[in-house]
Amino acid sequence: MAFPYFSRRSSWTASCDNDRSVPTQSPATAILFVCCCNMPSNSWAKRRRGWLYRIWIAHSSVRSSIILSRNVTIVPAVAMSASPPSILSSAMWRCMHQSTAPWPSVLAMPSKRYVRSPIAFLNSVEVAALLAAPDLNSWGGRRDRALLLLAVQTGLRAAELIGLCCDDIVLGPAAYVRCRGKGRKLRNTPLRKDTVAVLRAWVRERQGQPNDPLFPTISGTALSHDALQYLLTKHLAVARLHCPSLLGKHLTPHGLRHTLAMNLLHHGVDRSVIALWLGHESIETTAIYLQADMQLKEQALAMTPTSNARTRRYRPDDRVLDFLRSL
Repeated sequence: MAFPYFSRRSSWTASCDNDRSVPTQSPATAILFVCCCNMPSNSWAKRRRGWLYRIWIAHSSVRSSIILSRNVTIVPAVAMSASPPSILSSAMWRCMHQSTAPWPSVLAMPSKRYVRSPIAFLNSVEVAALLAAPDLNSWGGRRDRALLLLAVQTGLRAAELIGLCCDDIVLGPAAYVRCRGKGRKLRNTPLRKDTVAVLRAWVRERQGQPNDPLFPTISGTALSHDALQYLLTKHLAVARLHCPSLLGKHLTPHGLRHTLAMNLLHHGVDRSVIALWLGHESIETTAIYLQADMQLKEQALAMTPTSNARTRRYRPDDRVLDFLRSL
């Protein structure tokens, strides 16, 4: 039995026709899911189906999947059951519409709770160390410097960054970068003068056609998500030699997006402007930056009045002293 749309590795994602990523399943997980879907509706089969659902979840634990991946595995199976195959894997979508599986029982499974760590971002000193890491004497170093500077200054998503073409950079009097975000929404992000100078030099050296990738590989193709993470990890290793505060940080390309958001927040930019800048659908999405900002919390703490409570030294009475002397 073939599952053409299921990935061989559960941690990877498959691209859809709308340039977004959807979670995929491993072949073993797909087989368990199809078995659950194609069982008859008698009582014995319902009990067996319940066992298979539990095996399905246990299989995710054996693969060392994180809790969030386990929740994402179950929820789209029902919540997206009415979606076309372009959004959901073709085999899974077909099984849900051609079987009598008890989807309400699957919906009844609660999402497992997990620890939500604070977002990772860089301060100004760490950003300077990262941008100084690429070797400007090499073609790849100049490309990486321009890419990292653009990512830190604009806060583009990883998919938006590697999907940029040479025609998306407008280096006129009011320079900006044009990108296509989630839901195929186009947005323009202004560029600073230092970023414009670096990008102008890179575009002149790149000499690509309007539809060519702005940041290509050596072979001329667009960078992949793995290549973007690799070059970020490589330059972080160099930056850690000069900036010790980077030693305890694990940064992803999305962390550069968080860095831009925190930088705007520290300079007093309103949350609605940050949401507009990052292309968020709702202003509530920017609440995570308020929770991660210790400077705002310290400023709020400084506005509260201090208490007059004083500490005093403990003085034991005579009974306690007599007891201690008798020991």
